[in-house]
Amino acid sequence: MVDHEEFEGRARHGGSFCTGCGNTDDNGHGTHVAGIAAGKTFGVANKAKLIAVKVLKADGTGLFSEIIAGLSFVLADHKASKNKKSVVKYVHIILYLFLYIQLRN
Repeated sequence: MVDHEEFEGRARHGGSFCTGCGNTDDNGHGTHVAGIAAGKTFGVANKAKLIAVKVLKADGTGLFSEIIAGLSFVLADHKASKNKKSVVKYVHIILYLFLYIQLRN
């Protein structure tokens, strides 16, 4: 949920790369992890800008090509950004979801 109050307008949806996926967090897991990373109340980097990138369906399935497409988006977005202070957060060992966090100066 990029519009969650904890993100104070600092989050946006970068893209959905899984076939048939919308731009919502189907299970709340990505939002939870993003809150730990950058939520206003308890976030480690509570002024960071967040860009959500969805690569797996609600049931946790997806294609490697879709994961690679999401990673390619993250890399291209980072290269195009003037701010080079970026972190890519992998949630779960096999890329369950990942979140691109671009830190403010």
